Amino acid sequence: MNQAGKAAILGEFLDSLEVDNNYPHTVGYYKESKGEGASFQPEYLELRKIRSIEEFWLFLNASDI
Repeated sequence: MNQAGKAAILGEFLDSLEVDNNYPHTVGYYKESKGEGASFQPEYLELRKIRSIEEFWLFLNASDI
């Protein structure tokens, strides 16, 4: 989610100057989850501090998402 609470598209996120000019960033995602809606239960959150676009691509490749 982005700051406005809407889903963000990865390509649009990476193309924005705000991202490019304001490192570091903290990124995260849920590796596993169960349930939907109110019963949604994330089981594991992966967080990383990203300091460059190269680190971000390494994170994406390593995370297999």
